[in-house]
Amino acid sequence: MKNVVGLQRVAEPVDDEELDAIDGSVAEGDEDIAPEAESDDDVADDADE
Repeated sequence: MKNVVGLQRVAEPVDDEELDAIDGSVAEGDEDIAPEAESDDDVADDADE
């Protein structure tokens, strides 16, 4: 049986203006973005530690 090597997809560099066009947010200093809330699973994991 031959060894098969998987192909890797290489990401191309993207500038901030392109990112803004994709997600509609300001690249730097957007204060309206809220921090991600912990899910119930994360809270349960923290209690186990």
